[in-house]
Amino acid sequence: IGIVLIPDDGLAPADLLKRADIALYRAKDSGRNASQFFHVSMQQAVSQRLRLEND
Repeated sequence: IGIVLIPDDGLAPADLLKRADIALYRAKDSGRNASQFFHVSMQQAVSQRLRLEND
C-alpha cells in the first residue's frame, strides 16, 4: 500500500495519485503485505532515475 498525506504531500488529485504510486512501488520492493508512506526523497530518486534513462 502506498500512502500519502493531505496536505503534506499535495492537494491536486493527480499529484497525490502519482506520489501514492511511487510509495506503492517502494512498498512492493519491501515484500508482500507492506505499506509505505510517501517521502520527498522517493520522488527525487525516481526523477533522477528517469533522467539517467533518458540520457
